Amino acid sequence: MSVYVLRQGGFVKVGYSSDPWRRLRDFERGRPGCVAPELDGELDGEPVMLAIVEGDLGTERLLHLALAPYQEVGEWFRYEGAVADLVERFEPGLEDPAVREKRRAMFPRLPIDPSDI
Repeated sequence: MSVYVLRQGGFVKVGYSSDPWRRLRDFERGRPGCVAPELDGELDGEPVMLAIVEGDLGTERLLHLALAPYQEVGEWFRYEGAVADLVERFEPGLEDPAVREKRRAMFPRLPIDPSDI
């Protein structure tokens, strides 16, 4: 199981999932229940996965407690203060391993990954 940190617009979500990349795809597709109704229309841009760490619900709860002063609603936190400090450690984000493999398959003769250029 994993704890993930996802950023979208001026907000950061700290969540727990057995498949964080599936969760990111759910956000990208705008699946119901992904975003708290209170934030509907306030999340600008595409969601970006910033971090995935091995952890459990206890790990997630510790992060939620540490970031509580910036909590907007549920697992969503305003991108400011300690939340921004945490996020800046992870920028520019992670890439879904499946997407990376597809890109490598498109450029099989290159000795380096195209994203490294």
